[in-house]
Amino acid sequence: MKYYSGYGYDEVYPLSWWYEIAYNNQEEIILEEQKRDIGSGVMWCKLYDDFVDSGDGVCGKDCLDYRPCNGKSGRCRELGNTFIGTDRFVKITPYGAVIRVTNDNR
Repeated sequence: MKYYSGYGYDEVYPLSWWYEIAYNNQEEIILEEQKRDIGSGVMWCKLYDDFVDSGDGVCGKDCLDYRPCNGKSGRCRELGNTFIGTDRFVKITPYGAVIRVTNDNR
């Protein structure tokens, strides 16, 4: 599944979510396709709605809300992915049309 972020929005969601925003606001939205940011050492904590650095000791057994996926140790269930932009853009119209755009005509 591909994820997108829009200018003026902090959220990263699938295209279906952005369809609803464009339709409800009756405006065109330009979105940038996102990809998972692998190896950066930064993760998203879904519980605290904040970024955490995996090497700083805040995320893990020192956290009171730490819940490992396997029940003993390892990755916390509350960690989510972070994303970075790909420089590929699309425009969604309020009527549901998706148009690929370039940097020149954004």
